[in-house]
Amino acid sequence: MMEWSTLPIELVVRGRRALVVGAAGECVSKVRRLVDAGAAVTVVTQRGDVDAALASLAESGVIRLEDRDFEDADATSAVVVFLGTEHATLGAALSDKARREHRLVSTLDRPEASTFINPAVARENGISVSISSGGGAPGLVKALRESLGRAIADASFGAFVQELVARRASEPRGKRSHTLRTLLDGFGLEVRCTYPTWFRAPPLIASKG
Repeated sequence: MMEWSTLPIELVVRGRRALVVGAAGECVSKVRRLVDAGAAVTVVTQRGDVDAALASLAESGVIRLEDRDFEDADATSAVVVFLGTEHATLGAALSDKARREHRLVSTLDRPEASTFINPAVARENGISVSISSGGGAPGLVKALRESLGRAIADASFGAFVQELVARRASEPRGKRSHTLRTLLDGFGLEVRCTYPTWFRAPPLIASKG
């Protein structure tokens, strides 16, 4: 498995320009996440293959959709750039330039042609959980995101989060940390993995007392 040393962050893009090269496949979810984060999103498609959801966003004015070739100026004016998997050659060239200019460029499913790795995110009830394999196992990351997403989408969990937020807001700043520790006493998340039939888990090794 390819290993990457990365620094997880959450980037503030509200009101800032973001570029997505490609208008189908994995690019669709990236556009949606950028829109949800408040970015001013421009989508450039070089193939004319446009997902219906993105076409609808463009018609309503939520994003800009431009049917033309990519231009160097597009990336220069964007705070973050995503490229579809089909743009490997362009991604390699852009990532080399981005490293020199300290810019953020991600070629989807190609960490070697990127200056950052965008993790999968399970986001429900005001809680976000980021998951990454460093580019080594994207399918597993997707499965984990879906499983965790179902867990934190539970109505009881949502009510619990709202109650915590309300109680924290009602406390003076100096007491919030202590209050949250008290309120969270007894909370836990139980996780159990199930595996496909082809996988044989290694035997457990008893620890030496």
